[in-house]
Amino acid sequence: MSDNEHDDGNHENSEPDARDDQIAKITMELKNKEETIKSLEKAFAHLSEKRVAFKLESAFRENLSDSDNEVEAKKQRDFNKKFYQLVEPSFNDTNFPTSSQIVSNNDSVMESKSDLTTNNNSIEKENSSKLTPNNSLETGNNFDNNP
Repeated sequence: MSDNEHDDGNHENSEPDARDDQIAKITMELKNKEETIKSLEKAFAHLSEKRVAFKLESAFRENLSDSDNEVEAKKQRDFNKKFYQLVEPSFNDTNFPTSSQIVSNNDSVMESKSDLTTNNNSIEKENSSKLTPNNSLETGNNFDNNP
């Protein structure tokens, strides 16, 4: 009878040991996940603070020179890459244009703006040449040269 009790004792003791091991394993996994979550929350908070700072700085960008604007745009782009890589790990650099592409796009926009200004100036010159001091819209004449 003592052998049976001893066997039952070992069997009863082995179940709690297995449960304790499982509990310890699960507890360690939870602690690791909690640490990972805390580090991600800290990184996210840091990036969010930087994003707010960039938004505040953008309010003052209108007063900066063009080269300063290019530097700020590159900083914002680099920040956005890091932010999206944290949020979406499958994100890759091919989704973002390079800084040189951004600058060349900006240059072409500025050239288009320049062309529009030139066209506008030529239209204004053409219209002003049709008006003479005696026959202007302000005097109410209908552009006849009759006295």
